Amino acid sequence: MGLAGSPELHSVAAMISVPEGVRPRPDGQDEMERLVTGNGRYVADLVPSDALHCWFVRSPIAHGLLRSIDVAEAKQAPGVVAVYTAADLGVPDLSFALGAGPDAEGMDRPVLARDRVRFVGEATAMVIAESRPLAEDGAGLVWTDIDPLPVVTTGEAARANEVVLFPEAASNIVAASHLAEGPEPSAENLIEVTIEIDHPRLAPSPLETLQMLAIPEDGRLLVWCGHQAPHQLRDHLTTFLQLPEGSVRVIVPDVGGAFGMKRIYPEYVAVAKAALLLDRPVAWNGTRTELFLAGSHGRAQHHRVTLTADPTGRIHQARYELDTDTGAYPHGGSLIGGLSRLVSSGLYAIPRIEFTNTIFVTNKTPTAPYRGAGRPEAALAIERAIDALAAALRIDPAELRQTNFVDSWPHHSPTGAVYDSGDYAAAQSPE
Repeated sequence: MGLAGSPELHSVAAMISVPEGVRPRPDGQDEMERLVTGNGRYVADLVPSDALHCWFVRSPIAHGLLRSIDVAEAKQAPGVVAVYTAADLGVPDLSFALGAGPDAEGMDRPVLARDRVRFVGEATAMVIAESRPLAEDGAGLVWTDIDPLPVVTTGEAARANEVVLFPEAASNIVAASHLAEGPEPSAENLIEVTIEIDHPRLAPSPLETLQMLAIPEDGRLLVWCGHQAPHQLRDHLTTFLQLPEGSVRVIVPDVGGAFGMKRIYPEYVAVAKAALLLDRPVAWNGTRTELFLAGSHGRAQHHRVTLTADPTGRIHQARYELDTDTGAYPHGGSLIGGLSRLVSSGLYAIPRIEFTNTIFVTNKTPTAPYRGAGRPEAALAIERAIDALAAALRIDPAELRQTNFVDSWPHHSPTGAVYDSGDYAAAQSPE
């Protein structure tokens, strides 16, 4: 019998009681009515009365050597059951790329900071207590000694490598790639225009913050989490906690928004490990401040685009230089530049594309996919470049677009994207 049908697992699920007035998901009930009338069921609604609560101690320093963490006073605080640092958890460092982005050797992420901190908000310790307020009070008694180091905040500083975030990697450059596909322009009297555009980082803010409840029973783990990819979370927890296959079940109740950011976090691994160590349910209800500090950020790209066209407005080539800032750890954001490259030509049949993507780490909150995951950045870059080209050629921007739209299907772009259908000219028409 698989785990999902085991009586042991159902006994774990039975430990969770739905608070009075909060209905389960009845078949046939309109979802929107249920949610807007306050009958949603979120992780925070499912925390059993005997659960312990977690509070993370976070670094106020963007970059520094972690000399020591004094938890003695916190351990004696009222209601505190345990205080854990990286050494206590015994969990291997996490590599979040897992095939999704380029390899980043030497840039694995500890579940709790071990030797140094790399961004403001990085978790250094966790306090487990009988209630959330008591856990917060206990966290205030943890004393962390950090020697500040110079910070890396720009692409120029990252490339200089005068300050390196990961000494074992010996560089802040995660990866650099170059693509050049399509015939070289051969027409005469070609005109070039270049634009630069910054896509500033942003902090997603779903209504529901990061939430997780981990319930252990007989070496197995039941996890409730507001998450976008429960099977992925299950596999990550199984791998990072070195548990037998089939011993973790993840259930996603209602989710109060996600926008790409609700995937894997080191805090999830820490909460699950604490539940196993203590053999009690452990809940983490992240605060709004934690969401801004340690929840993954989006965007953080810089495009430099050069279009080459003839006097009629036909584009012969596009050259891109993309800087991708992944923040302190490259595991979530390292794949975004590749997605931007894939759709970099936008709606236009551009015969030749050159694309250079440089991915680097900085002392900022790590980035991850966010609402379009690289495609909106690519769209903004090419459209701004089209407008600049129209101005240089003194051609109506709408006419220039009409001249260069993809109009035969399927269309294979030089970057490898396949466009199966569309009518961009009709979409632009006012009629």
